[in-house]
Amino acid sequence: MFGANPIRKQELRQDGQLWVQEVFRTIQGEGPLAGRPAVFVRLAGCNLACKFCDTEFESGKMEHELDVLYAVRALVPRAWPRPLVVLTGGEPLRQDVRELVTRLLYDQCEVQVETAGTLWLDNLDRRVQLVVSPKTGKLHDAVAQRVTDWKYILRAGELDEDDGLPMFSPQTGVKQRVARPIYAEQQVWVQPCDDHEPMRNKENLEAAKQSALKFGYRLSLQQHKILELP
Repeated sequence: MFGANPIRKQELRQDGQLWVQEVFRTIQGEGPLAGRPAVFVRLAGCNLACKFCDTEFESGKMEHELDVLYAVRALVPRAWPRPLVVLTGGEPLRQDVRELVTRLLYDQCEVQVETAGTLWLDNLDRRVQLVVSPKTGKLHDAVAQRVTDWKYILRAGELDEDDGLPMFSPQTGVKQRVARPIYAEQQVWVQPCDDHEPMRNKENLEAAKQSALKFGYRLSLQQHKILELP
């Protein structure tokens, strides 16, 4: 969307309906579970507008959470020992996914939520793996406490020399560095930004590699793009 998407507020419907962009099977390409086959539930709409975001999440449709569950079940091969389901977006915590999460966990799925960390759902099951990719200077307090892994998108020339993480928020017109981890034991992943320009991407990759080497972070590459998967 490259920062051009509408800013949408948190919408907690009571009728089980979710605004869904797509449900698809792929390989998780980023972060702590990279390389794992997974079913992605991409939810539509976002409360932020990031200049480097290349994901389309505004043309979805309303679907009942049970239909989403059935779609996930249809995409999981019998051979998978414990299915991984990734809730992503847009911003997945913008909508009430708590009942869907409960149903997925009942189905013996492992559930990962990818979020920017500014919104929260009270009583979200603690078995969910929360991966936060900060895009703003401050996260919701509950997210900052619960996050298991932090994932930062790095662009060459925009990193803080003291910690190798982004100096600037990708929000249009916002001048602030993005939020940092609050506990030393929380894992940090650094990922080169895809600027859709080969030379720039090479510079971003080098910046991410050097940040990982200097500060001990883990390098995350978008494996799904390398493999030409959705």
